[in-house]
Amino acid sequence: MKKQDTLIITSPQTNFEEIEFIRKNALLDWIKQQFEQGFNDGDYAEYGYKHALEEIKNYLNNYE
Repeated sequence: MKKQDTLIITSPQTNFEEIEFIRKNALLDWIKQQFEQGFNDGDYAEYGYKHALEEIKNYLNNYE
């Protein structure tokens, strides 16, 4: 992920701890790239990984 795709914020609301945010489109691009390059972690791990990424993608597209 490119440096310009992330933002680090510190504030009184986070007790001045650094919180890193990732741009929505950068995260969606990263998910797409993961699917394009494929998986080689075995069938069970691959299914879980794909399923988790699909859920994140669907959530971002539907609710954000």
